[in-house]
Amino acid sequence: MELRKLIRKSLRWILRLAVVAAFFLVSLLIVAAWYRGRNHTADLLAGRGRQIGAEERLVADSAAGREFEFSLKDDLGRTVRGRLRLPETVARPLPAILIFGGQRTGGRALRLANLDRPAVLCALDYPDIPSYKVRALEVPGLLYRLDRAARETVGTSFGVLDYLSSKPEVDTSRITVLGASFGVPFAAITALDQRVKGLVLVYGGADLERLIDWNLRKRIKLRPLRRISSFLLGAAASPYEPAAYIGRLAPRPLLMVNSSQDEKIPAELARKLFLCARGPKELIWLEGSHIHPRNRTLLDEISRTVSDWLVKQSLL
Repeated sequence: MELRKLIRKSLRWILRLAVVAAFFLVSLLIVAAWYRGRNHTADLLAGRGRQIGAEERLVADSAAGREFEFSLKDDLGRTVRGRLRLPETVARPLPAILIFGGQRTGGRALRLANLDRPAVLCALDYPDIPSYKVRALEVPGLLYRLDRAARETVGTSFGVLDYLSSKPEVDTSRITVLGASFGVPFAAITALDQRVKGLVLVYGGADLERLIDWNLRKRIKLRPLRRISSFLLGAAASPYEPAAYIGRLAPRPLLMVNSSQDEKIPAELARKLFLCARGPKELIWLEGSHIHPRNRTLLDEISRTVSDWLVKQSLL
């Protein structure tokens, strides 16, 4: 008799917990749906900083050019660091390319570019990104820190445009923004600034929720759990959805470079991002896997492709 009472009592507590968990999950999904449906442009641009101070340090001087580490302060009290490379000799103002590289590449991304003509290259270091290996209860804090880091990257990127525009070596009528992989959303948002005359997106795609779901497929095998996770993470990332911004680039030109064999960016989502843009635009397909700093052959092919397009657009 006592055992039956204990079982009934346990079942009642399990049912109550299930109801509470279901209520919490449904509430979370409703909030996430509301958040992803918002227009985040004004919020992001409200964090737009203006450069008020710069420090530079020469770190390399060779036939390839002079490379500097820079540290910029903006009027909102933030500091952004990165690297700048100038040709060894600059006889006249040159085109400039602001690069948003991969997550772990940061300012070193400018060393991966090998353009056919002289140009000023600039690449940003991203803010410190916290570890993804966290327990379930730590996920909200992680998402908050990731969002802060992303907003800081967006806000300080406009100060970097100030920095580039102020340099006598830069032809301000030929500033291009290039985003590769992780850097694609930041490049698309920074290109809202009319000082940007062209945009190049390398191995990027639209619909961050589906991109997250695709890249979680090997880590979360249970599809319903993966779909819920992707929906929540996609909602958190919705302010940085490149498809929401790329249509505002026109009539400035766009180049997208993608691979149909890319294991991280499905070709369907690359096409979707391209369709969100207005002309003039061009999508070029290459062969092979996702871009990687150690794949010099692919990097050289991308550099040639980008160089040819920039020359055709009179941006290089």
